Amino acid sequence: MNGNAGYLFYKDYFKGLSWDEASKENDRVRLSEKSAAIIGIPWSSIAINSVPETHFILKTRAPGLLLGSGVAHEAGIENEFKLGLYFDHTSGWPYVPGSSIKGVLRSAFKHPDYISDLTKIPLPDVPTLEKEIFAGIRKDKELAKYERDCFLDAHITKAPFPFLNDDYITPHKHKDRKLAYLDPFIDPVPIRFLKIEPGVEFTFSFILNDSGILDFNKVKKCELFKTILKDLGIGAKTNVGYGGLE
Repeated sequence: MNGNAGYLFYKDYFKGLSWDEASKENDRVRLSEKSAAIIGIPWSSIAINSVPETHFILKTRAPGLLLGSGVAHEAGIENEFKLGLYFDHTSGWPYVPGSSIKGVLRSAFKHPDYISDLTKIPLPDVPTLEKEIFAGIRKDKELAKYERDCFLDAHITKAPFPFLNDDYITPHKHKDRKLAYLDPFIDPVPIRFLKIEPGVEFTFSFILNDSGILDFNKVKKCELFKTILKDLGIGAKTNVGYGGLE
């Protein structure tokens, strides 16, 4: 099946449902069919006019990648996709927002020893480098727009079939919803969600400038970003293995 995966997931998914108790089973079946249709969409390349000089390609590792899980996507119907996923508005393909990439990279600077070890920059200079890269401040002065580093969205450039698939989380929630804690003696309620499969290649692109610190140029910045993303991963549920990149 061909189509705009983002449209099918966010616009078409809940269309045509009856929403009444008598048609509950029919709604469940229709959603199962629509879920299978989304998973069955093959990825196809899109035309990209140019890629910045500073870029690299990373591939998703098992169990896959989950982006946009905080976006609402639930109607309370059994076996529906309950978590959101980021889709490019134009192409309909999943993507990694530049803001998310920037956030992950900046989080690594909370550990200056780690950054200093990777860059060989003296420990006292790491906060200065962080300000320059993420805040656009050099020597207590704001850089001009064209001098600042820019974090672009990452897009799929190669993918297997299927490149989307379903997965489940099974929280052990107490039957009494007033009790917020998890109970290991209660049967889990599976929550189905859509994920990006392992083996999907994303191109991460940046518009970078040479740093004012030592000889830390834009090529070294790009290599630093690549290493951080490989070490930390990206997206949701990285604590259980999702979001790994290689």
